[in-house]
Amino acid sequence: IHTYKPVSIITHNEYSFASSFLTMYCRMNEVEHVNIMHGEKLFNIRDSFVQFDRFYVWDEYYVKLMVELRSPKGQFKVEIPKSVKPDFVDKESYLYEYTYYLGAETETELLNIKANLIKTKTPYDRICIRYHPRYCDVNQISRIFKEFQIENPNEVSLGVSLSQARFIISLYSTVLYQAYESGKQIIIDNVTNPNKYEKLKELKYIMLSKSHTLLSEVIQ
Repeated sequence: IHTYKPVSIITHNEYSFASSFLTMYCRMNEVEHVNIMHGEKLFNIRDSFVQFDRFYVWDEYYVKLMVELRSPKGQFKVEIPKSVKPDFVDKESYLYEYTYYLGAETETELLNIKANLIKTKTPYDRICIRYHPRYCDVNQISRIFKEFQIENPNEVSLGVSLSQARFIISLYSTVLYQAYESGKQIIIDNVTNPNKYEKLKELKYIMLSKSHTLLSEVIQ
């Protein structure tokens, strides 16, 4: 503030308790404090009471969620950035029937995912596994899902990935929202870890309120 004399400071730290203190400090120095939604939001005390001069979120649903967490309503603005709605080519024929987007699953969960995908009775070469660039052990993924197609997120863009699959599957991933906003058909995995799925209901996960299919329905 003292060096650059900014009109605004832009951040993406609503999950930090310090953010509201920094808003107060900015106001004391006549600087606007602006926040860009960092990532997927759940009903979590970590985000309680957060306050900025402007807070950009992706959906009206997140405004209601944050207000329930005692954040002042007037700060919120709903806008969808290009990164949340990636460009992709919708095709009549797809390389894959299903692409499963992994997160930080345990080995037991990964084995359950494999078993559940086999139950769809889809040819293995029509099932793609896209691992998370930070949370996944690539060697472990390659070993467990060796029969399926494996997609490297560092080599295949999200837009291309969405273009190649008819259905997008995950339990909890920002990609589900991105796929939904892009008009893709999404499947929520309620089978691999039913306890986590039920917990997401309690935490008011946005995708459970959007149009979707459950993996249990696909298997049946």
